[in-house]
Amino acid sequence: MSGERRKQMKLLRAIAVGALGLPVALCGAEPNPATRIIPVHKGDIPTIYTQFGYNTVVILDGEQVTGQLSPDKTFWSFDTGDNFLLVKAKGNEKQGHPGQKTNVNVTTASNNVYTFLVVETSNSTQPFDLRVEIQQEDAESLAAQKHPQWVRVEEQVRTKNELADVREELEQTKKTAADKEIRNIRHDYKWKSEKEAKAAAELGISAIYHDDVFTYVEVKTQAAPALYELRDGHDSLINSELHQGLYTVQKILDKGYFRLGKTKVEFERAKES
Repeated sequence: MSGERRKQMKLLRAIAVGALGLPVALCGAEPNPATRIIPVHKGDIPTIYTQFGYNTVVILDGEQVTGQLSPDKTFWSFDTGDNFLLVKAKGNEKQGHPGQKTNVNVTTASNNVYTFLVVETSNSTQPFDLRVEIQQEDAESLAAQKHPQWVRVEEQVRTKNELADVREELEQTKKTAADKEIRNIRHDYKWKSEKEAKAAAELGISAIYHDDVFTYVEVKTQAAPALYELRDGHDSLINSELHQGLYTVQKILDKGYFRLGKTKVEFERAKES
């Protein structure tokens, strides 16, 4: 018997054994060496092919996975990450269920729900997936991705911490600005005489000071005195409004006086040494 004839006889015996329902060795399919891209629309149920001894990762583009639901956890293992589902058929060709199938539902932060049919392929020639990428093409579902309805606890904590950091930075900035403002204030004005100092108190003038830009006068009376600036022997009325007991003059005064009726109280800024 020739070699070719012997091969034909072996093939016929194998076919006969299979027809009688006797055990036949499983050869299994080959893995798909490339990522399989699956465009989906609302209502689609893609099929994911996997095989004993392998993990298949299903990437959900633009989604944040919040959970998964499967009716069969005896023969299947499912895990999720931030934007993926990991699928594995439990068992092997001898102690498993070749060709087993189940479904799995994946929930997302956008409220989009994905349903997959998962098939084990060790008893077929169907290439199985190592990596699948789900690309959403439904307009309504894509819009939902931009406005997620659910936020992970860790993201809430991170956002809360970021807000706390911003508030702390803002408070520190305010404190620094306030400290700087306090350091820049100068109480270097003096009254012309002790008599005028008493008259100033009677007019309700409690303090006069300046920072690097403005002059401030604190007045504790409703009948506020008029304020004049003295410069080069000439005086001029300062147009400033009294607001909540405070005059704010848009310049640093070196010399001037207050007048109310016949009372006149002069002041001047001490020269820097």
